[in-house]
Amino acid sequence: MGCGSTVGKVFLVTVNTLFTILGLVLLVIGCLVKFKNDLVTEYAAELFKVIKLDSANYNLDELLGSSAIVFIIVGVVILVVGVLGCLGACCGWRVFLVIYALIVFLVLIAEIAGVVLAALMKKDVDKVIKDGMKKSIVEKYKGDKSQEPVTLAWNSILIEFNCCGVDNYEDFSNATHWNKTFNGQERPLVTPVSCCTEVKGEFPDLTYPSDTSCAESPTDATNNWKKGCYSAIEDFINKYSNIFIGIGVVVAIFEILCIVFAICVCRSVEEGEKMSKFIHILNTDDESNDNPVLDIDFPETDVTLVVEGRKLHVNKAVLSQHSPVFKTMFSGNFKESTQKEIPLQDKKFQDVVEFLRCFYPNMKHDVTESNVLQILPLAHEYQSPLVADCEEFMTNMCKPGTSLTVTTLLDYILAAEKYHLKALLDAAMKFCARVDYYLLNGTTITRSYDFGKSGYTYKHTVDKSISAKFRNIELEHRHTIAEKRIQFLEMYKRRTNNRDPVTEDISLELSQESNQE
Repeated sequence: MGCGSTVGKVFLVTVNTLFTILGLVLLVIGCLVKFKNDLVTEYAAELFKVIKLDSANYNLDELLGSSAIVFIIVGVVILVVGVLGCLGACCGWRVFLVIYALIVFLVLIAEIAGVVLAALMKKDVDKVIKDGMKKSIVEKYKGDKSQEPVTLAWNSILIEFNCCGVDNYEDFSNATHWNKTFNGQERPLVTPVSCCTEVKGEFPDLTYPSDTSCAESPTDATNNWKKGCYSAIEDFINKYSNIFIGIGVVVAIFEILCIVFAICVCRSVEEGEKMSKFIHILNTDDESNDNPVLDIDFPETDVTLVVEGRKLHVNKAVLSQHSPVFKTMFSGNFKESTQKEIPLQDKKFQDVVEFLRCFYPNMKHDVTESNVLQILPLAHEYQSPLVADCEEFMTNMCKPGTSLTVTTLLDYILAAEKYHLKALLDAAMKFCARVDYYLLNGTTITRSYDFGKSGYTYKHTVDKSISAKFRNIELEHRHTIAEKRIQFLEMYKRRTNNRDPVTEDISLELSQESNQE
């Protein structure tokens, strides 16, 4: 679920950010068209000239005004859906995710229902669509030169699909607003001139015939008068049915992914909220509570770990998935497989808590300098993949430019020896080659001027804890560090070709305590 929720978040945030931007753009355009008509008309007129619409002298106010409401409504809907999905995934707001998933689900259901009904009730659907198209002709169609949007749409269909009317030319006989004036003269038109086969060019850059006889006395050779646009559009759809089906499937899959990822992220957020409650640790200094409890409220909690008298309510499956030791413990013929409470001897409560935090779903803590040496022993004991994470982190820390102290560096070397972390050991010893050998032994040298002796005096101070750590490093590795130090000094001398003090040594504090002082 952790990986799925992460992918889901990225998917939802990316997709819905694009939807939000699209919705905002449509909304702004719609508002500009609606409330700043003069400004938009000026720019739209220039755009129409570019795409060769200037010759038609369209009424831009009417054309743009009728589209403004559509832009605003569509923009608001897309914007709301985009914001719900984006904020829900990004901020972990479950209510937004639920509403978002519900909206997308309803849209998907509506699409599926529409396709099913269209297939099962084709005749009824055809009749409803045809009646609507015919009604638009009767009530809205105004002629070949009209600037009204519905008329423009019909003329473009007549020309692009080489058809005439819904079923045939007779559909125009009832057009109540049809202006049959053509080239300044009233003509006895039987069909719109746009139905003629002699119309040249592509909409809107068209050349109409000067003689309207093709529309006054139509024949099959000069006019598409018997070919209905509804059947022509059906033929077009059937011709490219595979493409339309493919697009529909892709859209459906896309919507399903949005719903699934929204559910994944929502569940992830829900479990995360439970985890935030789980790490409620009662104050260990509270004398009124002799047995404080840490309750990991993970779904289907089925076992309790007892550490230093305190309880950790956990889930066997989670522990088994992350640790072969726990898996064997719970699935093998061991007494722990049936116990409800399992004591963990010789473990520190806070160490176990931090260990669990680093792999428990939806609250995975990063390995850091403050916890790496805390969780490494447990990770090694329980054969956890965190061992590799700890080694990688410490190895990266053993590079110039990191804020290591001598104490931490030596702790890393000792940990590498104890838990057989070869990559870490090699990196730490290589790092040591660029550290003054006195520092590795916990020795600091302070120089001061003695006026009585007219010269400098040097005082050596030894940090016994650091010195003891260095002595605890295996002799073989101490020799290796010394050899690498000598090689580094020799290389430095050859490169600089002088006997000046080494200036490329890494300067380290002895310990964090010395920094604080």
